[in-house]
Amino acid sequence: MRHQFTGLDDFSGASKNTAKWGDPLIEGSGLLSMSGDGVVRYTSSGGPVLDRFMAWPWIIGNAPFNRNWRAQADVNVPIIPLPAGNSAIGMGIAVLNSADPEDNFTSSLENFRTGGNPIQAHHFFSSFDINGDGEEEIFATASGGSAAVRLSWDAGTQTLTASFDADGAIGGYVWTPFRSVQPALPVNWDMNGSETFQLAIFGYSEETDAVLADNLFIDNFYLMDQSNPVLDITRNGNQVNLCWSRLALGYALKSSATLNADWSPVPGSPTMDGDKFMLSLPLAAEPPQFFRLEK
Repeated sequence: MRHQFTGLDDFSGASKNTAKWGDPLIEGSGLLSMSGDGVVRYTSSGGPVLDRFMAWPWIIGNAPFNRNWRAQADVNVPIIPLPAGNSAIGMGIAVLNSADPEDNFTSSLENFRTGGNPIQAHHFFSSFDINGDGEEEIFATASGGSAAVRLSWDAGTQTLTASFDADGAIGGYVWTPFRSVQPALPVNWDMNGSETFQLAIFGYSEETDAVLADNLFIDNFYLMDQSNPVLDITRNGNQVNLCWSRLALGYALKSSATLNADWSPVPGSPTMDGDKFMLSLPLAAEPPQFFRLEK
């Protein structure tokens, strides 16, 4: 039986789902909160303080070392007035070594200002900490304040990769990798096959406050097993019900009259039922139909 660690959260509830998210990790006055508008917002207070931060750890289960997986989320980080100096605000996702949370790797979108430069800009940002000590920070140019970020694990090469989609879900997700690390190396986290990863969402601010009106938020978190998704097919009277996980992003439902013929997209739009996609079709007498999910 596989260890359960996958899941999703569209943050549609009035408050944090404590079955999915654990006690927050906090630095300073950083705060993640929900108010029933379908997103998780970040705020902070206290004036020009170096670092403020809050993360919610995913507690459904830790991601395994020996299976491929990926986590992603949509982020919104508008341009807000930042003070002169090295100031920034950002939202993103993180992966932590479950045996040592001071080992962590991030993928985030950041609005920043450097030194006395009056110009603010966006970039994607990845940090890699070993025992709490930050290694080289990596950046990639961002075109705006709404995007998506991703972290993925390749068990075969034992590589963690940070990626982004510059315009988020618009037009479907198209990912650009911008940093990879190998946590199993002794000079890094020295992980092995018996250990696991913990995922988290987070927001942060440096040398600036953030208020609700600034509209910093994260949405649509997914943690997915990269193995092939399962398509459940059941009969209900004169209909066939097809059901598959909403975590199967990028997969299309297709059908064919024979296993050796071309596969065609199935007409109709699936509905969402919790964490599942569902589609009902009339039961055809002839010819028989085969169904599959195809990427």
